[in-house]
Amino acid sequence: MDKLLPGTVTAYAGSADNLQNLESQGWLLCDGKPYDGTKPQYKALFDVVRFCWGGDNGNIFHVPDLRGQFIRGVSGQTDIDPDANGRGPSHPGLSNPGNSGNMVGSSQGHAFKKHQHATSAGNNPADASGVNYLPVMGTFIKNIMTGEPDAGGGSETRPVNKAVYYIIKL
Repeated sequence: MDKLLPGTVTAYAGSADNLQNLESQGWLLCDGKPYDGTKPQYKALFDVVRFCWGGDNGNIFHVPDLRGQFIRGVSGQTDIDPDANGRGPSHPGLSNPGNSGNMVGSSQGHAFKKHQHATSAGNNPADASGVNYLPVMGTFIKNIMTGEPDAGGGSETRPVNKAVYYIIKL
């Protein structure tokens, strides 16, 4: 196998017990921790990532914190990510918070694309289910905003997924 470049991020499917020996094998967990780029074991990684993920503008840099995150490619000159330029830095509290905009290390919060739902229309404001109808321009539109929220909802919008650890090559 070809030698992996410092800064390569990959999924790791091992157990948490195996994470203790990662550094001796040339990897770090992508947990957002700071490291000293002047130390020989971190220099190659520091030379590649610099402050993309935050740091102190000196020798301290952070690895990405990808715990519970989905990763996404930089969209470059495409329009695939229409909000790319609105991305924020990974570590806003640091003197160098990391890259923002359409760059490696930037971060986006939750979003749900604007959309519409069809409504039911009819001439009779009463139906057998007791659903409320609102008068709108001579017809009645089902009021989908009444009643209790759907109990089947979750706490986030997400695709089907499997959990792994992300690790970065030293």
